Amino acid sequence: MKKIPCIIVIVILFSTPLLSSILAEENDTDLKTIGSEQYESGYRYNIQGWIYLHIEGEPYDRGYQHGYLLADEIVDLIQRWNHIFPQKWSWKEQKWSAKRLFWDK
Repeated sequence: MKKIPCIIVIVILFSTPLLSSILAEENDTDLKTIGSEQYESGYRYNIQGWIYLHIEGEPYDRGYQHGYLLADEIVDLIQRWNHIFPQKWSWKEQKWSAKRLFWDK
């Protein structure tokens, strides 16, 4: 009688990877591309929640393309982190300090 529960557990353990591989094969064909943007030679697109970004050019151009194409995510991240971590100084003071240190470089 103890063999039956063991057999059931073994069948479940061996069937789980098989089912997950079958489901993964079906999902690979259903790639969804959501929203693509382009700026000069850089572009971005979203597939299944992942953001793919392609930038090229000189360093300044790459930085500008990166900021332009990810502007919404950058603003969202700044707003979230502004409220998550306790800060000694306000966000405005930290921004001013960073600007004072790095703006002319």
